[in-house]
Amino acid sequence: MTWQPRPVPPTPTGFTAKPEAGGIALTWEPVAGFTYVVERRASKVAPWEITSPIGIDKPSFMDATAQQGQTWWYRVRSYLNRAASLPSAELEVPYPDIYPPAAVTSFLCLPESGLVHLRWDPSPEAGVIYKIFRRQGKGSWDHLQEDFKLTEYTDNKPPAGELEYAVKAVDAAGNQSDPVYCTARTGP
Repeated sequence: MTWQPRPVPPTPTGFTAKPEAGGIALTWEPVAGFTYVVERRASKVAPWEITSPIGIDKPSFMDATAQQGQTWWYRVRSYLNRAASLPSAELEVPYPDIYPPAAVTSFLCLPESGLVHLRWDPSPEAGVIYKIFRRQGKGSWDHLQEDFKLTEYTDNKPPAGELEYAVKAVDAAGNQSDPVYCTARTGP
């Protein structure tokens, strides 16, 4: 029996990062015949952790777990048969919290006698609050709630007639989602 040393895979080059609303998009030059693994750390002195699946087969990865409002460090390695390359050049990627949270979904207006219940599914981003608005017909918007934390609201004194409601999600940095609308008719 003879031992055959495994060749060391080549180190990926052309490593780039682009912060986006859904995470940090990482790309690099392809290394033919190899797969990849992406590593990340949360500070210049923190230990490296694998953030991608081992053996991704395309020269790109979206790190959707990176939290906004901090800086991340990344590097990538090519990988084949349990052998990994030396790491690529390290990238420092500031990820500012400038992206709005996802809008609420399943927004319903449920009118009853003398009131309107509003319900919605929450924005998936943690720690959001909601702004709630109402207008009658084509009139101006009334601001009903500013820092609402629940996903149900009751308008106890709606005016009679055609009403439109809107809800916006607001994250900790003050970024606001697009509004989501529903309509109701109240009164006689």
